[in-house]
Amino acid sequence: MNLSFTFLLTTPDWINSIAAIAALLTAVITFITVLEIKKQREHSYHPDINISNFEFYVYRYDKEEEDVSMNLYYSKKRIPAGELKNGYNELTIDINNIGLAVAKQVYWYWESDLYEIGRAIKNDEDSNINWVIIERDLFYKAPHLNVDWIYSIDEDNSGSFFSFILPYSIENRNHEIQIPQYYLDLYWLYKTNEVTGEFKNNKKEYPPLQLHVGYTDIHGKEMQKTFLLYMRWSFMSNPLRDESELAKFNIEIFESQ
Repeated sequence: MNLSFTFLLTTPDWINSIAAIAALLTAVITFITVLEIKKQREHSYHPDINISNFEFYVYRYDKEEEDVSMNLYYSKKRIPAGELKNGYNELTIDINNIGLAVAKQVYWYWESDLYEIGRAIKNDEDSNINWVIIERDLFYKAPHLNVDWIYSIDEDNSGSFFSFILPYSIENRNHEIQIPQYYLDLYWLYKTNEVTGEFKNNKKEYPPLQLHVGYTDIHGKEMQKTFLLYMRWSFMSNPLRDESELAKFNIEIFESQ
């Protein structure tokens, strides 16, 4: 009788305990679910800076009387043969915000491995191309191509700043940034070695250009991305011939993980 009486008294307690535990687990699961939904909602409204692949043409810069060295002219559109290729020239890349919130305090700068570029363009067997870095100025000479180029690396790599970039779905205008000219010029010089046959034993790949981008969301949370820009070629003409259109190149872009 005593055992049966005890069992009848404790059974409701067990039931209540189980119900309380179930309620607690349900509350915890609900809380975690709400936090996850909130996190996903907040993430979906983050800014997201992105850039896309594109192609462009390379032309021989129409010399003025005082010009001695051959220089290159870049255009995203094909230029008719009779149209002059001179004046101020730069190649830009579009930077967009494909997220759903404004990107604020957007800054960027470029980075490249100049010594790897130099080794890709010139090996020990090649005596026609000379390059040297003096106090962050880069000098390249290739007499057989009438090339005598000087670049200020720090100035070209310094980048710039946007106060904000709205989501592309709201404002679909492009924000353009300039690609360092030395990187484009030297890729053309790198490819001319294959066309002119200056040296055939160099198997070094032309290294990518790095674009570092930083920005914040409306809450001041900082985000950073690094993009790798790889040069590819569609066609090349022989630079030793007197032709205006020299090449068509592509830039393929990958986000560094």
